[in-house]
Amino acid sequence: MENTATAARLGDRKSRSLPASLVRAVIFTLFFAAAFLAMLAFLLYRSDDPTRLLVPAGLVCLFVSAFLCGFRTARLHRKSGLLCGVSAGLFLVFTLLLAGLIGGGGSIPTPTLLSYLGVLAASVAGGALGARARHASRRGRRH
Repeated sequence: MENTATAARLGDRKSRSLPASLVRAVIFTLFFAAAFLAMLAFLLYRSDDPTRLLVPAGLVCLFVSAFLCGFRTARLHRKSGLLCGVSAGLFLVFTLLLAGLIGGGGSIPTPTLLSYLGVLAASVAGGALGARARHASRRGRRH
């Protein structure tokens, strides 16, 4: 009985495969982004002129979500944070690029392409920070 409980605890600490970690992180990020967008929309539409702040608020939500996706992927995968951040960023960029091509009539403007680089950078930063936070929690606190 005791060996089974120990094996189960050790099994929880084993690293997951990168695709499984990526899928779990993207699903978590989608729910976060929906809630964050709803909160931003509520706050914006209470202001006098909400239309001038819609694009900056959307970009903030996009970059925060990309950061969170890289962070969660690195925390779940328990391996290289840079690899997790790059893979999460490329997945998000590919998804956004595909949605933009389908919804935008086949062309994507240059500012949108530059925001995709920002998504990739935010996801890489999140992956690096997620790996760093994971290693810091293992070391324990020093008083």
